[in-house]
Amino acid sequence: MLQDIDYTPEAAQFILTVRAESSPFSPINYSEFKDLTQKWRRASGMKGKPVPEELKKAAEVLIRIRGEIDSLQKAVAEEEAKLIEAEVLPEAATKKRDELRVALHRAEAELERVQTNYDAILARYKHGG
Repeated sequence: MLQDIDYTPEAAQFILTVRAESSPFSPINYSEFKDLTQKWRRASGMKGKPVPEELKKAAEVLIRIRGEIDSLQKAVAEEEAKLIEAEVLPEAATKKRDELRVALHRAEAELERVQTNYDAILARYKHGG
């Protein structure tokens, strides 16, 4: 993506290898990075293709769903840690874990749907469709 702002492939690789780090100001996804680089290109007098709002919104939903899945996975693991594996547990003891698992599976299914939608929007953007 550094090549989008006219770095050579070698220079871009060097920068990413030496200088890449996490920052609260770093773009969180491809769409945000692409939007920043395209704005920079236009501000520098180069041609730049604006990133559509549809793509930005789809990326935001994708990030939100991934965060929900991470939280649910942690909650399921915490709930399972409270349960004793060797015993047959009464339904009341496993109810919360089972509810969390259902919520997790629903979130994972939603992630698949949202990811497919995002990929389609991104492909249209990249290929001018």
